[in-house]
Amino acid sequence: MAVSEDKPTLAYWSIRGLAQPVRMILCHCGVDFEDKQYNCLKTETGFDSSCWYDVKHTLGMQYPNLPYFFDGETKISQTNAILTYVAEKYGLHDGFSVEQKGLALMHLNQMMDVRNRAVGFFYGGDHSPEGTEKYKTGMKKMMNVCKNVLEASGQFLLGEKVCAADFHLAELIYQHRLLDNTMFAEMTELVAYQERIFNLENVSKACQGLPANNKMAKWGAEYVSLE
Repeated sequence: MAVSEDKPTLAYWSIRGLAQPVRMILCHCGVDFEDKQYNCLKTETGFDSSCWYDVKHTLGMQYPNLPYFFDGETKISQTNAILTYVAEKYGLHDGFSVEQKGLALMHLNQMMDVRNRAVGFFYGGDHSPEGTEKYKTGMKKMMNVCKNVLEASGQFLLGEKVCAADFHLAELIYQHRLLDNTMFAEMTELVAYQERIFNLENVSKACQGLPANNKMAKWGAEYVSLE
């Protein structure tokens, strides 16, 4: 794969998924980047992901995976590493103390726990009415923990300072609003928070019109919006 020498490359599937929080940070920070998307194809017998797996081990990464972020000779995989790298390189975390950087990483790891619970349901969970309600009940408990953190901290997870984890939490809220907008009827603060992040400067320039999840997902494989 030819990588641009003039601007960094963020690569992921042609979905929102794990890449959308990275896209939002890059757009918010005014970074000109290549948004490389691998398109999984639905076939008569299943799904064809060869566009990625045929090149996965040819790109010089220590831990080949999606998403990845190439910045010159620097090649990073693993979502939280990418989120931290772009936040620190492009100014989102400017002025953070060691303590604040540690807290920002803590929040990122917590958001990944939430994401993993969501991915388990989106791709392989019980989508019967009973199974869906059980999932939503558990997710609302996890989201309520986030609500309590925000109530104690202030406008964002670190108070008045936006950190990388804010973008991941906002994306998780948004995807669950797409799943069922009534989930946040008793947590309207989280909806306001998500909209506050999405309304930050240039965030709306992040790739729109993509489905939340890949084509083999039980939910989110097709593009939907709140409108």
